[in-house]
Amino acid sequence: MKQQHLILNAILGSLTLLFAAGPATAGEGFSIGASAVRANVDIKDVGIDIDGEATGYRFFGTYMFNERFGIEAGYSTFGKPNDSTIPSNLSVETDSYDVFAVGTYPMSPNFALIGKAGFAASQTETEVNDENESHHKSTDFALSLGGHFDFTERFGVRGELQWIDNNDAGAANMITLGGVYRFK
Repeated sequence: MKQQHLILNAILGSLTLLFAAGPATAGEGFSIGASAVRANVDIKDVGIDIDGEATGYRFFGTYMFNERFGIEAGYSTFGKPNDSTIPSNLSVETDSYDVFAVGTYPMSPNFALIGKAGFAASQTETEVNDENESHHKSTDFALSLGGHFDFTERFGVRGELQWIDNNDAGAANMITLGGVYRFK
């Protein structure tokens, strides 16, 4: 637990530096994006213990108030985990909605670091033999660190590592890679 607090303090300190930084490459305005997601799905629910990786996707919209600060909202689905202990009659699906405060730090005219802090509302559904359903919902603290590279004024790519402090079910760690389109 103490190690988590040290990591959290280091990340929050890094985000503070991002907010104090100079202008970012993306600038003000609205953008939309889509990413491929590789998630580590860790589900510990009544009678279920699954730990595997899953491939899914994420859609998001970002509004930058200025060159270095904005907000982002997104939807992710993580697909079916590849844990070999999952019986063939068990179906598992995890979806997540998130909201983040976004900070950027420019490293060059086309590349910026991204830091995000916010919350993710996850829902995991399990179903046995297409009949017995159980739902687990949780709202958890989430952090993300990554980078954004602009090919043009309107189009760029982004890669991120995202962490959700999900205690019971869902995706705890994600790697995303996707494209971003800016409306100027």
